[in-house]
Amino acid sequence: MDRVKLPAAGALALFLVAWFLPVEADASTLSDGVLPGWQALMVALGPVTQHAFAELDLITIRELLMAMSALSNVMMAYAAVLALAWPRWRFWHPHRLSWHLGAAFLVNAQWMWPRGGAFLDLRAGYYLWSASFALMALAVRRLERRHAARAAPDGVAPAAPAAPA
Repeated sequence: MDRVKLPAAGALALFLVAWFLPVEADASTLSDGVLPGWQALMVALGPVTQHAFAELDLITIRELLMAMSALSNVMMAYAAVLALAWPRWRFWHPHRLSWHLGAAFLVNAQWMWPRGGAFLDLRAGYYLWSASFALMALAVRRLERRHAARAAPDGVAPAAPAAPA
């Protein structure tokens, strides 16, 4: 594996390991026969998937953030595939992907905010999962910069054309 891909591989490793570690103190564990990451995903999607859309009540901001947090896993999988397959598969807009991963990291941080005056007792699975988004954002940014340096001769950005005299 190329050295430049090591941060992406590390982010993917953190992401995958986090699915097997406890996420919250009161949640099920592997010894209970439940994959903690899967349970956390279902909890995050629960308010949206079980919402009574026939009624006129709206989804709260908290419920929307929970669903966005759950769906950020799809973005992580997409970013991991692109980063590890680079340079065979190119990023269309790598700076956007790194910014989206950074935004996902911030959305995932919402689990640390208190709910009803009480904080969740978050465990290592959550923190590794959340950190994997920040590390993948940095890895994608690093790959983008490497690609830009290769495109420019001698690693120097091309100069703007001179104005006609």
